[in-house]
Amino acid sequence: MFYLNREYFVIEKFQYSYSTLAKLLNHEPKILWRRENFLFKSITNSSQEVKPGSLFVPLISNRDGHEFISDALKRGASGFLANRKSSILKSLSNKQLQSAILVDDTWKALADLARYHRMRFNPFVIGITGSSGKTTTKELLASCYAHLPKSQIVVTEKNFNNEIGVPFTLFRINAQTEIAIIEMGMNHRGEIQKLTEMARPLWSIITNIGSAHIENLKSPETIAQEKTDILFGMPSGGRLYTPENIHFPEIVEAKTKQFQIQSVTWKISSSSLKIKKKHPHGFDLTWEGLPFHWNTPGEKILSNLSGVMKLASDSGIDKETLVSNIQKFKSSKGRLVVIKKYFTLIDDTYNANPESMESSISVASQLSDGRPFACILGDMKELGSHSEKYHKQIAKYLLNHEVKWVIGYGKDAVFFNPNLVDQASSISFSHWPETVKNLDELVAQFKRNLPAQTVILVKGSRSMKMEGIVEKILVS
Repeated sequence: MFYLNREYFVIEKFQYSYSTLAKLLNHEPKILWRRENFLFKSITNSSQEVKPGSLFVPLISNRDGHEFISDALKRGASGFLANRKSSILKSLSNKQLQSAILVDDTWKALADLARYHRMRFNPFVIGITGSSGKTTTKELLASCYAHLPKSQIVVTEKNFNNEIGVPFTLFRINAQTEIAIIEMGMNHRGEIQKLTEMARPLWSIITNIGSAHIENLKSPETIAQEKTDILFGMPSGGRLYTPENIHFPEIVEAKTKQFQIQSVTWKISSSSLKIKKKHPHGFDLTWEGLPFHWNTPGEKILSNLSGVMKLASDSGIDKETLVSNIQKFKSSKGRLVVIKKYFTLIDDTYNANPESMESSISVASQLSDGRPFACILGDMKELGSHSEKYHKQIAKYLLNHEVKWVIGYGKDAVFFNPNLVDQASSISFSHWPETVKNLDELVAQFKRNLPAQTVILVKGSRSMKMEGIVEKILVS
């Protein structure tokens, strides 16, 4: 079983002996372990989730997980990892220290365990990264393999794609696993390499290379280098799938040659996937001549659809199975979910960066079918000194669509104002600072002014909690 709460993870059926872990992690006990052949049954990084047989992994992040070792032991943990230089060890009794496996760094130890576990098995591992669209692309790809029994496929849950989520996803792999789809995210340089060297994907997808996290990575070129670092974990002869319009193709080409990886590109309409008709709620498509309805608007997701269907087809899925499977896809909460009530809401509140913002505006434009629509846009975070530039870029993008009302929510959302880039713009714009009171007033304002059935896009970065706006609209 795999279950989680925020950044706390638990894997049951984690069956490794103390002696195996001690050897793997170079543990040399100062105090003799009482049960050298003891077999752990689960692993967790939450002291509240331990049970007899659990291995507790304390991680240092906003809090030092070592502070919870005593609590984990009281709750029944059978052992724990610990940084050997942690001062908290001095507060533990000799009896408690008998349950320790000492390591230089518990983060690295967790990664080493995950890598060791993954390499014990031989599933077809597919890695996914990109500046935006990773989670949706992962879910699209998982849909392609919907014909497999659930016991044979492992997929990253939600967007748990970091140095905690990836290891615990890999721990779910077992002898029955045929396919493992591993999403990999980052917000600092060097993180993708760590994740891919754990996951060891055979094939990978880069959805795009954009501006997300440019505050930390400083330049688009560095972002491109970071995304293509997914190749570090791939074997020679593996495949990298990218859209044909990917930014910095020269970096992609150089890296694929360096690692001897086969480069495969896709485009929205290809020899296999053809657009027969575009309508407000999606597209009529054919895949290798087989017609099907795609009931999700937006050309960006259609591009990613083309990529995952090509990869899935290349992996051996016949066209009838593939078309049947892909039509089972449904958007997850907060990711382009269309809700039709008094207004037609597009709940795309999970996160935002410039590329995904443009994509979502195009979805709203398609869904409105030529009628004026509205956007409630929250700040795009982690853009640093580039923030004004990228918010104004969205303002310019709005001018090319049938937007009539724009509400900016948050400090930098003032730069969503189309009048800043074109004073002749007829788009109505209002700006609201980020407060609970203003949130109530904001919802009340546009409810008075917008006609029924208006298409309203609600989108912003995760920290803006834009889902609160959606909830208030639906309640009222």
